[in-house]
Amino acid sequence: MKSEEEIIDQANEFESKEKKRKFRRFTLIIILLVIGFIIVLVKLFILQILDTEKYQIQAKKQQESKIVLHAERGNIYDREHRLLSSSIYSISIAIDPNELNKPREKTDNKKNKDTIDYKIKVCSILENAFGLPADSMRKKIDSSKSSFIWIMRGLPYNKYSYLETINCRGLIKIKEPKRNYLYGPIASQIIGLTNIDNKGIMGLEQKFDDVLSGRSGYMLVNRDAFGRIVSSADLPVIPAVNGNSIVLTIDILLQNILEHELRLGVVNSGAVSGTAIAMNPATGEILAMASYPNFDPNNIKTADTVGMKLRAITDVYEPGSTFKLITASAAIEEKIVSPGDTLDGCDGYLKIQDYEIRDAHPIGKVPFAEAMERSSNVIFSTVANKMKDYQFYKYVRDFGFGITLGIDFPGEVPGRIKKPEKFDPGTKRFLGFGYGIMATPLQVVSAYSTVANGGILMKPYLVESILDKDGNEIYQSKHEKIRQVVSKETCDTVTSMLRRVVEGKNGTGKRAKLEGLSIAGKTGTSKQVIEGRYMGGHYYASFAGFFPAESPKVTMLIILDRPQGDYFGGETAAPIFSKIAARWAAVNPTILNLDNSKDYVIKQKDTIIVPNIIGMMSQDAQKYLKKIGLILKSNDDADGIILMQNPKAGNFIAKNQEVKVEVYSDSNKGNKASHAEYPDVKGLSLRRAINILHAKGIKVKIHGRGIVYTQRIQRSQKDGLLMELFCK
Repeated sequence: MKSEEEIIDQANEFESKEKKRKFRRFTLIIILLVIGFIIVLVKLFILQILDTEKYQIQAKKQQESKIVLHAERGNIYDREHRLLSSSIYSISIAIDPNELNKPREKTDNKKNKDTIDYKIKVCSILENAFGLPADSMRKKIDSSKSSFIWIMRGLPYNKYSYLETINCRGLIKIKEPKRNYLYGPIASQIIGLTNIDNKGIMGLEQKFDDVLSGRSGYMLVNRDAFGRIVSSADLPVIPAVNGNSIVLTIDILLQNILEHELRLGVVNSGAVSGTAIAMNPATGEILAMASYPNFDPNNIKTADTVGMKLRAITDVYEPGSTFKLITASAAIEEKIVSPGDTLDGCDGYLKIQDYEIRDAHPIGKVPFAEAMERSSNVIFSTVANKMKDYQFYKYVRDFGFGITLGIDFPGEVPGRIKKPEKFDPGTKRFLGFGYGIMATPLQVVSAYSTVANGGILMKPYLVESILDKDGNEIYQSKHEKIRQVVSKETCDTVTSMLRRVVEGKNGTGKRAKLEGLSIAGKTGTSKQVIEGRYMGGHYYASFAGFFPAESPKVTMLIILDRPQGDYFGGETAAPIFSKIAARWAAVNPTILNLDNSKDYVIKQKDTIIVPNIIGMMSQDAQKYLKKIGLILKSNDDADGIILMQNPKAGNFIAKNQEVKVEVYSDSNKGNKASHAEYPDVKGLSLRRAINILHAKGIKVKIHGRGIVYTQRIQRSQKDGLLMELFCK
């Protein structure tokens, strides 16, 4: 047995070890606490000192939101400062699927709480507002991983403004600027178009997008834990800088007249399309320019892409006899020929090696001036061939062909002409009357403007000035002279020859003649190349000229693509030129020689062009005519389809005059048409034409779709007499 002392020693030793163990444990705990404290201090140092900016940014993102302040796009005006294009506000709708896929609590009061499925609520709102199927919307929300989906953009604000009053989580409403075109399709190809983001994508809207668009700003706002905006005066606001405005050289009233007459000319001739361009020869200002078909920028449709092209600048064609202006000017300037020189028209036929040149109206030996009047290809080929290759080429280039003229509009093409070193024996001969060269309508009208301007070629332009947001002018276009091409004496001589084309007994442009207004011009008819060869039945018909001839204020070119029937430029394009000139003179008599034309101005200024009301219901036509200052006179008091009208569409009559119509209604239902009573439906849509003919009890056979350009009576063994309609 151990002694008491040994037991006491063992107990003391155990107690000593236990104290040491506790001390080590305590020391370890202290060390761990110190290390932990140091780690916390280091972490705090990193958070509050080293990474303070990073976490401040994260906090701002959670607490602050940036609201974009859209810049207001600048306006577009015509030369008289009439507003053409401006911005209005629209409302756009989007959703946040992440928000909608979470159930939310709606607290009615402190005691009662119930949950709402915001997804169902939003789908119901969209279905009621836009007719979108709720089931389809729910599937779209469930399958989406995005936090933002557009539903509708650019909605009319006046129609959907009530959506702003609807508050629902996950439904996003954005007020956006939208472009508004006040004249719809008028001048649409010039003005152009913006996309859904209000960025210019066509025409002058695209060309001057940087000028018009301005610069967007923003404002910062605080949000609470529930996402609600809390006002704060300390947060910055960067204001939007509105875009500048542009003033065009066109006059929208003259543009409207030009487009109206061009459309009627295309429809009445059965052409595929038409192009017209008018400019001030002294300055290069474009006064009006259009192609038909066109489009309405306020109501874009898939088929409108055809009508969006401004063919006067982007398309090329062989100008045909309108090019004889260049041949005559060059030859007279070089004293190769004069108007009185007698030249041989070879009775309308000339064969040189493998080349044949023919005239539509054969002539023999005549003065050069008469060759222009009667448009002799044979004589002009002879005159062109007398010039040296480089000499003739230089004049063609100096008149602006084969190069871009630098107009302030996107898409201008240079056209095409052979280099002199590539001329073959027939090049100059055919070039003399407008074949073997590809030109834009802009180049042709600029060449005529050069002669009208005493031989000086001016740079064409569309933008007159730029205004800042306060309406102050910050840029003014200058009239830019490109070069002196020929002398004024040569231009005076050529002008007198062009006047004979319109005023002469044998002039091909007689249908362009106007009482009280002197016109100098030239007709053109050129075959089109189809699949590598000239194709019969496919022609460009044109008329180019300027007025008043003694002091030109306007140069104009009219082109029709594939007119049907009498396809010559003198028969189809010249009358359009004449009608536009007459109506322009009526609303802008300063372009006339007032000393000789006061009666003409008085006679024209209160006239109205008669619209086409055939196929309309008589009550609708009556309201329409009343609005424009005319009176409907019907053979029947009952409402019915208008079958015939007098005067015909396109004629000028004084205000408050009657338009007499024949109406088909229940009261004359039994009357059938005789052969002589078949109505003229050319120029009408197929649907309106069929309505009229069926109302008269006439059977119809249809060829094609679209606008009726030709009609004829046909005898069928099965159906007897019927009306064939040819449409395109």
